[in-house]
Amino acid sequence: MAYEITRSGTHAFFFSTLAALGVWVAVLGARRRRLSEAFLLTALAAIMTLDLARTNLGAYHIGPEELATFIPPLAEAIKAREGGVVPGRFRMIGTAEEKIAMPERIFRSLDHHGAKSMARRQALDLEHNTQFHIESANFYLPGYGSALQFMVEQWRKDVTAAARFNVTYYIGRQSRLNETPLAKALVAALPAYDLALYHNPVPAKPRAYLSRRPERAVSPVDPAAMLARPDFLSGEVDVIETSDPTLPGPAGDGRTTIDHYTPENVRVRVESPKPAVLVLLDAFDKGWTARLENSVEIPILRANALVRAVVVPSGAHVVTFSYRTPLLRAGAAASLAGCLLCLGLISHAWWRRRYPTGSRR
Repeated sequence: MAYEITRSGTHAFFFSTLAALGVWVAVLGARRRRLSEAFLLTALAAIMTLDLARTNLGAYHIGPEELATFIPPLAEAIKAREGGVVPGRFRMIGTAEEKIAMPERIFRSLDHHGAKSMARRQALDLEHNTQFHIESANFYLPGYGSALQFMVEQWRKDVTAAARFNVTYYIGRQSRLNETPLAKALVAALPAYDLALYHNPVPAKPRAYLSRRPERAVSPVDPAAMLARPDFLSGEVDVIETSDPTLPGPAGDGRTTIDHYTPENVRVRVESPKPAVLVLLDAFDKGWTARLENSVEIPILRANALVRAVVVPSGAHVVTFSYRTPLLRAGAAASLAGCLLCLGLISHAWWRRRYPTGSRR
C-alpha cells in the first residue's frame, strides 16, 4: 500500500509540475507579447484538458449499457432468500481473487475493462453491491486499522467468527469454496463465472442487540485473544472497553429494532426492563455520536475490539447514531479563510494596477 501511495503521489506531483510549468510559459509569453491572447487562452485550455484527461480517463470506459444496469443472479438469490434486501441487515464476504473467470464469448465481445466490470458485478463486488443494499465486509470499512484488518482475515477463514459480526453470506469461486465447510450451505451458483453464493452455516448475530453478558475491560482488547474465547464466539459475552465500574449486567428480555439505517445515521429502538448495553455491529470510529430520543448525548464505547456500544436506561428508548467528519468545521473555516485571502490578494493587485502609487485619481 505504501508503495502504491508513493507511486501515485509521485506521478501526480510530476504531471502537476509539468502542467504548472506549461501555464507559466504560456503566461510569460503572453506578458512579453510573444503570444497572442487567443493563443494563450487556447494553450491554457489545452493544458488543463490534458491534465484532467490524464487523471480521469482511466475511470471512464465505453461499453453496452447493460454492463452497468443488469441485475446479477446472485443478488436476486439473496433477495429471494431474505424476502427483500434493506440496508443494515447483514454483511457478505467476497473471497479475494486475482483472476476472473467468464465465458469466452463474452470476453471476446468486450474489451478488458468491460469484461472485468461484468465479472465484478456478477460477483457483487464492492464497486457495485451498494446498488443492491448489500454490504461487503472489507478493509474499506470505516474505522480501518489493525483490528479490522485482523478481523476481516479471520472472517474469511472462520465462519463462526464471521457470524459473530453479522456476516451472513459468502461469495467466491465455487471450485475453491466447495472444499470448505461452506459447501453444504450453497444458495445459488453461476457456473459460467465459477461463482457461488453460500449462506453462513452459523447463525449470524443481529446487527443491533442487547448484550447478554457485558464484560468490562479497562484497556484495549486483543482481537486474537477475544476470538479464542468460546463464550465470545457463542455470542454470550461482549467485551466493553470502559473505566466505568457501573456497567449494567445482562439485558434479560429486552428487544431491539433498527428503524433507520444509512452510512451516517442509524436509529435503533430499544425496550429493556432494566439498564442494558446496546451493541451495534458497526465500526467504532471518531466522528460518531449517540443521542437518546430527548437529545441527551450518551457516550459511545468500543465493544469487542471493533464495534460500537452504548449504555441505555431501562424502558423504551430510541438511540440515534450520527456521524460527522472529524474537523469538518475547522477544515471548512480554513478553506473559507483561504478563499477570502485569495480574494483579498486579487483585489489588492487589481487596486494597485488601477491606481499606481503616486498617480492622480
